[in-house]
Amino acid sequence: MNRLHLHSLRPLVAMAFALILLAIPVTVHAQDPDFSTDDPLEGQWELSRVTDLVLYQTHSADSNTKSEILNYYLETEDSKVVTQTAKTILTAPCWLAGQREPQITRAARFFALPNDVAITMAPSANAGNPDCASTNSDSNMGLYIVDTKTNAAPIWVHFFASAKQTAMAMADFNQDGLEDLFILNDTQAFVATATDVYSPTAGMTFGQRMELGSTTLA
Repeated sequence: MNRLHLHSLRPLVAMAFALILLAIPVTVHAQDPDFSTDDPLEGQWELSRVTDLVLYQTHSADSNTKSEILNYYLETEDSKVVTQTAKTILTAPCWLAGQREPQITRAARFFALPNDVAITMAPSANAGNPDCASTNSDSNMGLYIVDTKTNAAPIWVHFFASAKQTAMAMADFNQDGLEDLFILNDTQAFVATATDVYSPTAGMTFGQRMELGSTTLA
């Protein structure tokens, strides 16, 4: 009789033990996205993580005839800024007098790398005064891709565009789990995406341009 009673209790004991195991918290370790799938972020379109800071600034040079394009990289540790590095992207031979300079820098996961890269939109070496327009039929603007982890030279992607009233936002337009760029100026709007997400040296590909009316940005 006692053996039958103990035998009948075994399933209850096993169930109680299983419930105890379920109650024990499980540590989940961070993992890199699986870029071999169509949705590497599994529906999570924002990566939340401790990040470093990138600031950008344009300095005038040669009596306001040239633009020195700089990025400032502030590395963080223990919720504090521990180092600051200033890097000159280029010195463009033009300066927009009396208005905001066209330089804009964005840092994000544009490529399938283990780290973010910084992309700076700025006039190219072919831009000239007074409006940073092309002076020799070559592209007057450029996207400059900088991988600060490898400290390699910037990758230049040149294009024609107005340098006035520029703006640049980030979003995932092609839903590959990586950021793309939305570029705006006083006459056009268009999107730039990675040509090859596994190769920053392949640069960016520009989408169809939408012509705009008169645009005024703050």
